[in-house]
This record gives sequence, structure tokens and C-alpha cells, in this order.
Amino acid sequence: MNEDLKKTVKTETGQTLNFNLIGSYSKSETTDGLKMDSKQLFEKYENHFVYEYDCEREVAKHIVREYGTVGARVLQLGRETNTNTRIIDN
Repeated sequence: MNEDLKKTVKTETGQTLNFNLIGSYSKSETTDGLKMDSKQLFEKYENHFVYEYDCEREVAKHIVREYGTVGARVLQLGRETNTNTRIIDN
């Protein structure tokens, strides 16, 4: 990483859970005004990806954090090409 850029980065961990992006609101938030915290929302997407697309929980977590709601498209493509599996073992 560029040294000048390193000096401006304030954290080394992802900050996705700290922000609600456009389109990240649940149906209950928009229709009933019920607010879910970001962690709960991410867990719902994660669970959906695990059960709907039959992928490992760690893969679902990665997809949610990297792609957000567009992750469903990523996993659909993976289903069609039989590639919804872990590529690199930790």
C-alpha cells in the first residue's frame, strides 16, 4: 500500500457495518418505520444467502460484506456456474 495513503487511513478493519447505504433498508423499515441495526440486517442477508444459495456461512459473510445486497446476483451467477464454494482456505 502507498505509504502516504497508509497515513490517511484511520482504521484497518472494514467499516461497512457502520453505514446504511441507499437500498440497504429492510422492508419493515420502509413500511412500518421499524429500524434494524446494521448488524441484524447483515445477519438477515447472511442467513438468506446460506439457505437460499446453499453456501458456507463464511462465504455468505464475505459476500455480504463485499457486495451487500448485490451479493444475491453474485451468488445466483455462482449457482449457475457451480462456483459457490470457497476458493482460498484460511
